[in-house]
Amino acid sequence: SFYNELNRSKPDVVWCDNIRTFITLYLPTKIYGAKIIWNIWSEPQGKIAWLLHRLGFILADSINLEYEAQGKKIFGELNKLSYFQKKIRTLYTGVSDFDALTDTSIKEELELNEDSILLVMASNIDPLKGQLDIIEALKNMQNDNLHLAIAGTAVSSSESANDYHLKMSKYVEENALESNVHFLGWRQDLRDIFKNSDIYISSSYSESLPDAVREGMLAGLPVIATDVGGTRELVKHGDTGYLIQPGDLADLENYLVHLINDEEKRSLMGNKAKEFLQENFSNQNYARQFQGMTEDLFN
Repeated sequence: SFYNELNRSKPDVVWCDNIRTFITLYLPTKIYGAKIIWNIWSEPQGKIAWLLHRLGFILADSINLEYEAQGKKIFGELNKLSYFQKKIRTLYTGVSDFDALTDTSIKEELELNEDSILLVMASNIDPLKGQLDIIEALKNMQNDNLHLAIAGTAVSSSESANDYHLKMSKYVEENALESNVHFLGWRQDLRDIFKNSDIYISSSYSESLPDAVREGMLAGLPVIATDVGGTRELVKHGDTGYLIQPGDLADLENYLVHLINDEEKRSLMGNKAKEFLQENFSNQNYARQFQGMTEDLFN
């Protein structure tokens, strides 16, 4: 049992990676006498989630948020209570380039000419990810040198995701965009793809703190991303990229034009994005913050 494992390993702190784990392990952890940290990364909706989150709010010794605005999103007005503020810590998980470069060239693979601008989005294909918005923007812009690489697939068990994938494919075919929209499927060489792309785009309608946006920034790409979840804590509008509202094709097209026509701006924004990630989202920074959070439990 978990209680026997506690007696064997004798931890001072138990870190729970979600609310289900937290509720399951809370009682044996407290009987044993250890502190317990609840890490929040998913954001389920509904009455049961609402109740469990408030139970965790009361019981946890410390609460680890993935991004700053997550506290208000999950706890509402409780987020303002001093009792809550004493428990809460925002820890930005580290982003690293551990994956080795494989020296693949996505532009050569797609047979793009040297003047081409390649946009990339890496994500499951799903209505909430909004990839069709980017495709529609490409169609409206009518720029033969503008290309979109979509890395990812629809989850096979999701009917809505597969229907959305089919809808995207039909739209591409009906609007003769086959030469400009490239469905890559799942790739093992994302680091290479980012390295050889020009702009990262996230068109999501819902996110927490998007991994792929961080990975694109670490690769030195300027970003155009929807202002959802904790994305604005990553993308500094006008500095490391641009923020738009979900579904706002006018702003998406406008900011694309800015970046497409200004190679120097793309380079400057991309460099700033990379510097920001390295300063704020390194594994070393995360480790220091995590150590500080655990030490505070005993002060």
